[in-house]
Amino acid sequence: MREAAGPGWTKAALAVGGATALGSVFLNLMLGLPRMAFAMARGGDLPRGVASVNRSSSPFVAVLLTGVAVAALVSLRDLVGLLSVSAFSVLVYYGLTNVSALRLGRPNQLVPSAVPACGLVFCLALAASVPVRQLAVGAAVLGAGVLWRLGLEGLGPDAGGLIS
Repeated sequence: MREAAGPGWTKAALAVGGATALGSVFLNLMLGLPRMAFAMARGGDLPRGVASVNRSSSPFVAVLLTGVAVAALVSLRDLVGLLSVSAFSVLVYYGLTNVSALRLGRPNQLVPSAVPACGLVFCLALAASVPVRQLAVGAAVLGAGVLWRLGLEGLGPDAGGLIS
């Protein structure tokens, strides 16, 4: 009896495609996370030392810290689960971007309001499709970040300098 996915070569092609896509997502994260950490440190949301650059203006501390954190997480947890948490977090980020676009006044909108409204609905739907365990972990990490930020706000205008 023939399987639903088709002949054996189809399953192999899908597996190679899936592994390639997974690797692509992983590499994209590895390039983007250090830059985000660098920007957050410059803004005072992370310790200022993370914003250090070397002679070629590379944020080497952020790159090293991100690499160590990712290596530790991958060695302790499964990669697919970590990518699910990451996907959830990115979808929340994109959802917030759509909310921001919806809040723009009409003269500042580049597209009709229906576009970011649809984007928000799709982001929420995709985020809700993440397995419950990874969704809970992602929500907990994002919640911890919100609490961290609220704590910084409560410390006053020099809060960023207090964590350096």
